[in-house]
Amino acid sequence: MKTLRQKLCERFCLFSNGTSTSEAEQLRHELIMERRRTDTARATATANSMEALSRRAAPHLATLSAMRSRAGQNKPVAPDDILAIASKLEDILCSEGLEPTAEAGSTVAYIEAEHMIEQGTPPAEGEPVLVRSCGYRFRKKLLRKAVVAPPDHHSPDNPRSHDTGP
Repeated sequence: MKTLRQKLCERFCLFSNGTSTSEAEQLRHELIMERRRTDTARATATANSMEALSRRAAPHLATLSAMRSRAGQNKPVAPDDILAIASKLEDILCSEGLEPTAEAGSTVAYIEAEHMIEQGTPPAEGEPVLVRSCGYRFRKKLLRKAVVAPPDHHSPDNPRSHDTGP
């Protein structure tokens, strides 16, 4: 079965060899209609995907909202419960193609395209850095760079990391 593009190319060849302008106008109209159908199908698929994602996240967001209300009433909310919800939301997003570039607290080789230095001068490419806040990719596209620092910067293992003096 021929694709619309193949049909249009064949017809264009005929048009350039003497086909009437009314046939060219019909081809133009068919192309416009096909683009509209494609755009509509793409928009529908995107909306359906977002709805499915929202349905999966809604129960966890509702629980988070209840916790927010509870905290607003000065009632205790366990940090572990909040972290559990965050983890579930992250799992949902990761199942759709989101991926962290590195775990916070890990030491990785510095890559300028993927890392943003917390402060100071960026290290040389490949030098070890401490991940302070992870970055994210979505289907291979970098959305957010990881925030990094030199490995001894504010580390609990570095006795000078908490000094405020010179």
